[in-house]
Formats: sequence, structure tokens, C-alpha cells
Amino acid sequence: MQVNLGSYSEEICKNVTVYLDLQDCDIKSGAPNSEPEFIDNDLDFYPNPTTGMIRLNNNIPGVLKVISLDGKVLETVEVVKTGQKVEINQATGLYILSFTDENGNVSNKKLVISK
Repeated sequence: MQVNLGSYSEEICKNVTVYLDLQDCDIKSGAPNSEPEFIDNDLDFYPNPTTGMIRLNNNIPGVLKVISLDGKVLETVEVVKTGQKVEINQATGLYILSFTDENGNVSNKKLVISK
């Protein structure tokens, strides 16, 4: 376990390390034995809650995944531009949006779908 200036990391199982930025409590992850770069607002979208359509505000290319609360990846979308619209085809409920940028940094945010 290692604690550094507002961040916390711990290997939770072989080759899986979880990083927490304790200042704003965003969940970050990275490759084993590497520290991901903590970037503010690396995943920004609206509206939340949504009926299914969201617009991304981030200006970093990457991959967006819609994940159920039991950890299943339900949808995967390539993010290529700022303002990109994404239709989330899921039932009413709570989901996790996981964005991985081109450098391997990961940001997870909750998404509420209300139809």
C-alpha cells in the first residue's frame, strides 16, 4: 500500500491495482506498477439523469464503456470528438460510465437513466 499527497493505491488482486484520488474521490485505475495521471474533468457529459442520449464534453479521444452495477460491460463507444452524442440503450437505472483515454488513464462516473 502506498499513500501519496491526496492519493491512495492498493493492489487488490494479482495485476489489478486501484487508485483513489482522495481530494475529489474519483476512481482511477492503471496498469500494474504504474501511476495513472490524475486529470481533472477527463470525463464530462450531460444531461445526468438522462433518458438515454448524452453529449460528451471531453476533448480527449478514447473509449467509453457503459457498465452495470454488477460489473458487466453493456456498451462500448469510441470517443473521437468534443460534443459527440452517445445513445445509451439501457433500461431505467444506475450505471457506471468508464472512460479510458488514449494514454490508458481511466475515469469512472455514475450515470442515471430515467425513462
